[in-house]
Amino acid sequence: MFTGDSSLRTLSGFSNWSLRRKLVSIIMLSCAACLLVSLSVMVASSAFKQYRNALHELSGLADVLAENGQAALAFADQAEAKRLLESLKEHPEIVASWMVSADGSVLSSWRRGEAARAIPDDFRQPLRELRTDFWSRRAELFAPVIKNTELIGYVLLQADFTAQWNDQLADLAKGLGAAGLALILVYLLANRLQRLISRPIEELAAVARSIGDQKNYGLRVEPRGHDEIGDLVRAFNTMLGEIQLRDKNLTEHRDRLELEVAQRTAEYLQAKDEAEAASRSKGLFLANMSHEIRTPMNAIVGLSDLALNNNPPPKLLDYLQKIHTSSLALLTITNDILDYSKIEAGRMELVGEVFNLEEMLENVLNLFIVRAEEKGLEVVLELDHTLPPRLIGDALRLGQVLNNLVGNAVKFTEAGEIHIKVEQIAAAHGYATLKFSVRDSGIGMTPEQLNHLFQAFTQADGSITRRFGGTGLGLTISKNLIEMMGGELTVQSQAGAGSVFEFSLILPLAEESNADQASGQLHSMRVLIVDDLDISRQILRDIMQAWGFQVVEAATGAEALSRLKTANDAGQDFELVLLDWKMPGLDGVEVTRAIKDMVRKAEIRHAPVIIMVTAFSREKLLTAAGDAKPDDILVKPVMPSVLLNTLTRLQGGETFLVAAQDRPQLAAMAAGIRGAHILLVEDNEINQLVAREYLESAGLIVTVANNGREGVEAVRQADFDAVLMDLQMPELDGIEATRLIRRDPRFADLPIIAMTAAVQDKERNDCHAAGMSDHLGKPVLPQTLIDVLIRCIKPRFSPQRAAPPDPDRAASSALPFELPGFDPDYLAKTIGRDGAKLKRLLDGFCEKFACSEERLRQLLRAGDSGQAAKWLHDLKGAAGVIGAADLSRAAALLENGLRDGARAQIDTAALADSLNTVLQTAARFGNAESAGASGNAPDWRAAGKLAGQLRTLLNGNDFVPHELLVLLQDALPGQNFQRQLRTFEKQINAIDYRQAEKTLADLEAIATQHIQKGSA
Repeated sequence: MFTGDSSLRTLSGFSNWSLRRKLVSIIMLSCAACLLVSLSVMVASSAFKQYRNALHELSGLADVLAENGQAALAFADQAEAKRLLESLKEHPEIVASWMVSADGSVLSSWRRGEAARAIPDDFRQPLRELRTDFWSRRAELFAPVIKNTELIGYVLLQADFTAQWNDQLADLAKGLGAAGLALILVYLLANRLQRLISRPIEELAAVARSIGDQKNYGLRVEPRGHDEIGDLVRAFNTMLGEIQLRDKNLTEHRDRLELEVAQRTAEYLQAKDEAEAASRSKGLFLANMSHEIRTPMNAIVGLSDLALNNNPPPKLLDYLQKIHTSSLALLTITNDILDYSKIEAGRMELVGEVFNLEEMLENVLNLFIVRAEEKGLEVVLELDHTLPPRLIGDALRLGQVLNNLVGNAVKFTEAGEIHIKVEQIAAAHGYATLKFSVRDSGIGMTPEQLNHLFQAFTQADGSITRRFGGTGLGLTISKNLIEMMGGELTVQSQAGAGSVFEFSLILPLAEESNADQASGQLHSMRVLIVDDLDISRQILRDIMQAWGFQVVEAATGAEALSRLKTANDAGQDFELVLLDWKMPGLDGVEVTRAIKDMVRKAEIRHAPVIIMVTAFSREKLLTAAGDAKPDDILVKPVMPSVLLNTLTRLQGGETFLVAAQDRPQLAAMAAGIRGAHILLVEDNEINQLVAREYLESAGLIVTVANNGREGVEAVRQADFDAVLMDLQMPELDGIEATRLIRRDPRFADLPIIAMTAAVQDKERNDCHAAGMSDHLGKPVLPQTLIDVLIRCIKPRFSPQRAAPPDPDRAASSALPFELPGFDPDYLAKTIGRDGAKLKRLLDGFCEKFACSEERLRQLLRAGDSGQAAKWLHDLKGAAGVIGAADLSRAAALLENGLRDGARAQIDTAALADSLNTVLQTAARFGNAESAGASGNAPDWRAAGKLAGQLRTLLNGNDFVPHELLVLLQDALPGQNFQRQLRTFEKQINAIDYRQAEKTLADLEAIATQHIQKGSA
C-alpha cells in the first residue's frame, strides 16, 4: 500500500524533474489512462453482453426442451427423452442435461465428458430458476414441465462458458497490444513536440542560473513567439534591465556611503580619543579631588574634635561645634558626589570577601544608636534564626547601603521605632538568598514623591532639603550598588505613615558555623521577657523559642512581678528574666529591685537570673541601678550570638565558639614540624609578641625581622623552613620583599605566607602574583597559623608527642569572669585560660600604646595625617590581637577617615573611651595576676557561704551562675581545690547535679572543718 510519506516522496521527486521530462510524462500518463479506461469499458461491456446473450439462449433451449418433452414425461418414454437431450450436443456451452419426472426419478440424462457436475438435490420446485456465477463461468437452469396446468416433471440444464471467456481474454490481449503501440507513437510525438514549450523555458532558466552565479545582469533571453512563454521571456528581460540600472545606482550610492563612513570613522576615532582623554582626566581629577578635598576636611574634622575635647570657652565652644558639624556635613556631601561619579563612570568595583553578617549589622547600628537615643527612637533588629553567620560579599558596600537606609530612617523619623529585619528566604547549592528591610514610622512619601525618589540630586521635595539637608544621592548610590550585587531596591511608603525599603541578595556561604550546635548545648529554661514594645518581645521570644526555651511575656513591670509570683505559687519558677530598662510605670531598675526584695522576703523561692536589655548606655544604666544591678546587661538591638554567649557563660560554660578545655594543643598539632625554623617579618611589636608566643608554644624556632629589608637579608644569611610576611611595613613592604626573595633560585620553594588585615581579592591576587604560598588574615588565630604552616612545610622533622598542659598552672592563671573592653569569644579561641600569656600581651600593649591618645593628638595638631593613620593602623592591629574589639574598630574607623575621608564622621571620643577601658582592665588584671601569684590563703568562710548557695541551687535544679563558680575558685586558690573545682564545673556543665552535689559536699565539709578550727 502507498502511504502518505511515499506519496510525498513521489511528488517531491516529480517536482525535481526537468520540464521536458515532466511534459512527456504528463502526456504519456494522460494517454495511458485514457486508453486503459476505454479498453476496460469496451472489454467489460462486451463480456457482460455476451454472457447475457448466452444466458438468454440457454433459457430458450430450456423452454424448447420442456415443450418437446411433455409427451416423453407423460408417457415415460425414455428413448424420446434421450433423443431430445442428445440434441443439445450442437450447443458446445451445454455440458449436462436431465429430464426428471414429477416424483423425482430421472427419466433420462446426458453429459459432455467430465465437465458436468452431479444433479443438484434441491431442484424440485414449481418455479423456474436460473443459477449463475459470472467468475466461475457456469450456469444452471431448472425449468418445470407443465401440461394442462399440471406439473409432470423437470428439465435441468448445466452450461459452461469458459470458451466464451477465453475469446474475451484474447480480444483483451489484442486491445492491450494496440494500446501499447499507440502509447509508443504518443511518446515519439510528445518527445518531439515538447521542445516547443520546454526549450524557451530551459533557455530562460539557463540565463537565470548564469545571472545568479556571475551577477551579470547584462545577459538577455531571445524571445521565440508571442504566446505566454514569449511574454514571460520579455518580462524577464525587462526585469533584468531594471535590476541592472538599480544595481548601478546602488553601486554608486555604496561608494558614496563608504566615503562618508570613512570620514565619519575618522571623526569617531578622533572623538573617542578625546573622550578617553577626558575620561582619564576626569578619573585623575576625581582622584586628586578626593585627596585634595578629604585631606583638609579631615584636618578640619580632626582638629575641631580635638579642640572640643580641650574644654574651650562657651563662645568658642559654640563656634567649634558649628565648624565640626558643618565639616561633617560637607564631607558626607563630598563622599556622595565622588561615589556617584565612580558609579556613573563605571569605575565602582565590588569585592568578594568573607564577612560576619552580625558584625556588619552591629557596625551599622553603632553609627546611629546614639542619634536614635537622642531622638527617643526605638531601634529594633529582627534576625531570622536560620541566617548563616558568615557570607562572602562586599561587606563595605552592603554596609554603605544599610547605613544610608538606616540613616534616612533615623533622620526622617521623629517618634516611634526603626525596624531592621534580615531573613533567609532560600538556601541551596552553597548560596543563601537574604531579604533585608528597613521600616520606619517617619514622615513617609506621596506617590508623586516616590516617582522620582531614586533620581540623582533630588529629594522628595524642596522642603525636605531645607529641613533635613543632604545631596539626594544616597538612595541613588544605594540603588546602583544593590543592582551591581544582583538585587533590586524597592520602597513602599505612605505620607504620614512611614516607609519600608527592601532588597534581596543571593550571597555565597562561607564555612559552616557551630552556633546551632552551641544553642543545643544550653539546657531549657523558663524565661520571662518584659518589654513594653510588642516587636521587641516578639524578636526575643522567637530567638529563645528557637533554642527550646519556655517563654512567657509581660508588657509592663507590674505584670512581670505578678507573673513571677504566680509562677512561684504554681511551682514553675522563672530561671531567667530578660528585662527592658525604660518602660512606662515601673522601669527595669525598679522591677529588678522589687525582684531582689521578693527573694529576700521569700515571696519567691529562687532568684532568677536578670539580664537587663537597654537601648541606652551601659554606664548610665549601672549608675541608675545602684544596688539593684542586674546579672548582666545587653544593649539593644540584641544580637542572637551575643545573647547566646551571655546565656552560655551564665550557665557555667565557656563561650560557644571554642571552649578553652577543648582547644587543640598547638604542640600536638605541630608535632610533624616541631623544630622548624620560622622567620617572622613584622614591624609591629605586639604582633611580634603574639606570633612568637604561638610559634614557640608549638615547638617552633622563631627569628624576627622588623621590616621587609631585614627579612630579605635574614633569608639570605640563614636557612628557614617558612617565612611569615607582613604586607604593610616601612622601608620595604611584604610584596616587594617577596619578589626580591623569589628572584634568587635558591628560594623558589621557600614557603612565604602573607599576614595582613586586608583580605580582599585584590590583595590576595597581589600576594599570589608576587610568589607568596598562602595568605593569613589578621588577627591570626593560633590554630589557623599552625594549620597553614603544616600545609606549607614538609614534615621532615620527627614527630614528638607534646607534653600535656599543667592543669594546675592553667587553673592558677584562669581568666576572670569579665574583662570590660575585650571580646570573650576571641580570648577563648586564642588565650583560653592562660592568664599569664594574656598578662604578657597586655603589658606589651600598654608599654607601646598607653599614650596613644596624646600621640594621636600631637600628630593631628602637626597636620601629619599620614603618620596619624599609620599609628592608628598599628593600634588597630595590636588591639585586634589582644581581643580589644571595640578599640580595634574605633581605630579602624579613624584610620579610614584619615586616609580617604570615608569614616571621618566617627568621633575621636569613641577611641579615647575604648582605649581608657582597655588600659583600666589591663591594670586591674595585672594586679589580680600579681595577687594570685603571691599565693593567697583560702577564705574558708567565703567558701562555705558560696558552697551553701550552690547547694541550694542544686537542690532546686536551678540555674547555676558562672560568677559563683569563679568566686569559689578565688576563695580556694590551692591546686588541690582547683582540681576539685574543675571537676565540679564539668559536672555542672553536663547537668549532672547529683555528682556535683557529692563533690560540693566534700568541699563544704573541708571548709566547715577549717572554720571550726579557726573558731577554736
